[in-house]
Amino acid sequence: YNFSNGGLSTKTWLENHNYGLDKMLDSPATNLYVIALGINDGNAHMTIGTINDIESDNIDSFYSYYGRIIRAVRSHAPNGIIIISTLARWNDDYNQYSTAIRNIGTYYDIGVLDLAKSEFFKSSFFSDHQISNHPIAVMRSAMAEEYKYLIEQELENNISRYMNYNNA
Repeated sequence: YNFSNGGLSTKTWLENHNYGLDKMLDSPATNLYVIALGINDGNAHMTIGTINDIESDNIDSFYSYYGRIIRAVRSHAPNGIIIISTLARWNDDYNQYSTAIRNIGTYYDIGVLDLAKSEFFKSSFFSDHQISNHPIAVMRSAMAEEYKYLIEQELENNISRYMNYNNA
């Protein structure tokens, strides 16, 4: 399932009635959720806030919205694995959101796909095959392969985190 849509931020993922939270809640629970939001938060200069915001439903910050998403996924799919992804953008405007995502992963003890460590996402092949900062269609297949590889590496390298996983 894909519960997102182009242009959604962490805030609008929670608010949109056709995608995001509503679409997830209308779908059966699955075994794995990959959350890859943040670029549009950066584009909109969303306030990042602090890790102390993460359990709040009343603070207008990236940490708060991300925490709400993770709690919603856990409520909807208590047996599902959640893995989050940093951003495939490398300047200071976006690095602060990737730092927040790493902090969120630590806070919730969930896997983080750190795209800054991915040769593919850091490559000129990736950056040169975009139009208006969006990957061209054939690049999406390559991205899917890289995400698959990164997810497999996360599961393999952190097997103790997933030892009690039960897909029942």
